[in-house]
Amino acid sequence: KTAYEIASCLVGSEMCIRDSSTGRAVHLAHDGTGSGYLHPYNYAGGSFDAMEIRASNTALKKADGNTALNVNSAGIVTKEYLPAFAAYYNANTYSPNNNTIFAHNATRFDNGSNFNTTYHRFTAPVAGVYHFYFRTILYGSGNNGHLSFRINGSGASGANGHYSYAINAWQVFEMSMTKDLAANDYVDVYNNTRAATYYHGNDWNEFGGYLLG
Repeated sequence: KTAYEIASCLVGSEMCIRDSSTGRAVHLAHDGTGSGYLHPYNYAGGSFDAMEIRASNTALKKADGNTALNVNSAGIVTKEYLPAFAAYYNANTYSPNNNTIFAHNATRFDNGSNFNTTYHRFTAPVAGVYHFYFRTILYGSGNNGHLSFRINGSGASGANGHYSYAINAWQVFEMSMTKDLAANDYVDVYNNTRAATYYHGNDWNEFGGYLLG
């Protein structure tokens, strides 16, 4: 049968409630700064496990000990490994042909390395609800311009944007969508019909997104 023991752990100010057969324990300790903390510990594997609770914050940790989720004393939640990205076209004016992927070929950040700058698309690492946005400026008069988000190479409902302008001046174009994706679904921005003379990249363009949950 499994036996439990209460014993001094690493230093005299620490205590464990430990499973003597597996080496897993609840670790109670003092951090030397006036507050204590509690976390599971695997004595057999020599590593801290999933959670750490302190007076100042609560953290959920990965197997390697790095913090995946943190709640500080103000109640602010941060998620270090949240899938999120911001990509852009790394040039100025851009005149893609109709029925082509908008060539977002650089990233400003890419948590989790889920954006491919060769294929210009984001691949969902896990199933969940994601939010995406796209913005650029465009120049030139024209009717019925059409840009859209695609999922796995196909159009999706609520994922289309339209523009028509009667003057030759810079105009802002923006669109967004929120979708429930399966793991490994991918999303890109598609230039269905370019009615403008050209779009603009660099600081005037961004395709981004992140996991909501």
